[in-house]
Amino acid sequence: MRDATSIWFRKLPGSRKAPAGLEWKIFKRLPRWLAGGLIVCALPPLIGRWWYSDLGPAAEKYLNTLDILALAALGLHLTIILTLAFGCIIVMIMKGHAYVADGLEVPASREDDLADLRARQVLQNERKTL
Repeated sequence: MRDATSIWFRKLPGSRKAPAGLEWKIFKRLPRWLAGGLIVCALPPLIGRWWYSDLGPAAEKYLNTLDILALAALGLHLTIILTLAFGCIIVMIMKGHAYVADGLEVPASREDDLADLRARQVLQNERKTL
């Protein structure tokens, strides 16, 4: 029985898989970097609440500022991690085998169109001179 994906995709003959490189090293480290960044982003508000717990309402503005900065840093950190993950996945896919999705012919190039136009103009000029 044939695989269902073989109907849609066929490997190009002679295509080779490129060896894994830096993208796999980065991709494998991403969970550690994600956890480490989450801890680093959570520490300042936690330490601030512990440090200024006895001041009460006087430290509220300071603690709110710490919360906002921590959320901003968290958003930046998650954006960087997701961008790195997408980049690694794209490179992994690009280093894989080449596949053919369909057998459609490539449309004619602009030079072919210009050559056809010139040929038609030559024929018209010959007809006019006759």
